[in-house]
Amino acid sequence: MLESTPALAAVVLVLLAAVLLGLLTLRRGASVARSGVGASGLAALVRGRRRTFADTVVLVGAASAGKSALLARLADPAADPPTTFASMAVTRAPVSLSSDLPSVPAVDCPGHARLAAETTKHLSLDTPPRACVVVVDAAAAHVPTTRRDAAERLAAALRAMDPAVLKTKSSKPRSEATRRVVIAAAKSDLPLAVSPAQLRGLLQDELHALRAARAASIGAMNRDDEDDALDGVVASSSSEEESEGEEGEGVRRRGPQAKKKKPLAKLNLADLGVEVVALSAKTGAGVDVLRDAVARAYSLPTSS
Repeated sequence: MLESTPALAAVVLVLLAAVLLGLLTLRRGASVARSGVGASGLAALVRGRRRTFADTVVLVGAASAGKSALLARLADPAADPPTTFASMAVTRAPVSLSSDLPSVPAVDCPGHARLAAETTKHLSLDTPPRACVVVVDAAAAHVPTTRRDAAERLAAALRAMDPAVLKTKSSKPRSEATRRVVIAAAKSDLPLAVSPAQLRGLLQDELHALRAARAASIGAMNRDDEDDALDGVVASSSSEEESEGEEGEGVRRRGPQAKKKKPLAKLNLADLGVEVVALSAKTGAGVDVLRDAVARAYSLPTSS
């Protein structure tokens, strides 16, 4: 019996190592799933394979932001602006961006929350559009929900063009793919409309808040995963110590020299090449400027 003890101990150690390896693998898989990168998109990124860009211009934005009226202006500049309402379906129309791009298919994604899947579908990581216009109601940019909705769609557009742009801690752009995103400050003819510079600053702040909240959420989940993996398997008395907080509760610290994570740097939309264009679909002011900006974004090389 005593002779078999070393062999039994070796078997136990092997089993414990296998359990730890399995838990770490599950943790990495969960982190990938939370990052929002699909399996095929992740495989393409890992292998460095070129992505295919869809030959479309996609308009995204919250309900009543002015997407339908803007699409109508882009499709037929001479027509009177139509009476629009919150659409519950995808709208498609060919638009002319320049003499070199006389007919480009454009897609207006409905902004209703129940149809968010349409925005996700047309901002695919595998086949992103060649240009994306994020339409924001500039006259309602002072409303927190307007800014948050706009920032969420802006984040989706930026991630579609560069899947890692929102995860980097640096404020410097990683690629030129984000130049495919253009922000349309719609309803800029109204008295309460903010300027393009003001809208850029508001969206940068809101985008930073979204990224910080996401990073904090993922960090908390990762810490929970680590605790689940280590509890009952590895004695952690040498690497963790309990200390009394201000209210007498135990505070867990990971090691005597735990390092603070580097904070996220605020992304600068100008550095990312994201243009902000003030316009009015009602009067037509600024629509040609937007048309030129979208043409530049659409004409970028697709070899990224």
